[in-house]
Amino acid sequence: MAKETIIKPEEERFEMLLNALNLTAYKLAEEIDVSVGSIYHVKSGRIKLASKNYITKIVTKFPNVSIDFIKNGKLPILLTDEEAAIQSNLLLSKNKEEFMSKSLDDKLSEILNEIHNLQKDVQKLLNKKSSN
Repeated sequence: MAKETIIKPEEERFEMLLNALNLTAYKLAEEIDVSVGSIYHVKSGRIKLASKNYITKIVTKFPNVSIDFIKNGKLPILLTDEEAAIQSNLLLSKNKEEFMSKSLDDKLSEILNEIHNLQKDVQKLLNKKSSN
C-alpha cells in the first residue's frame, strides 16, 4: 500500500497551490475577490488558508482544487474533472443544508450579499469590456 503524502505547513500548501494554478499571490487575490493584504496574511500564516471563506472562494473559482488538500494537505492538489464534479456536488449539498437551517433574516441577508457580489462581478466585466 502506497504511503499517503500530507503537506502539513499551511504556508507550504499555499505556495504549492499557487504553483499548481500558475498564479501569483496578487493574481489569486484578484481572481477570488479578496484583498491582496489578506492573501499575504495567508501566505505568512497569520490567516488560515483552510478557513471556510477561503475554501469556498478558491473552490468556486477553481473547482478542480481539492478541498482535502487545502484543509489537510492531502495530495493531489488538483482533481480530475470527475473528482471535481463529485466534490462540487457534495459542497452544494452541504451548503444547501446549512442555508436551509438559517433564520429567514439570515437567509435574506445572504441572498442580498450574493446579489451585491454578482453586481460587482458584472461591473468588473463591463469595465473590462469598455477598456478594450
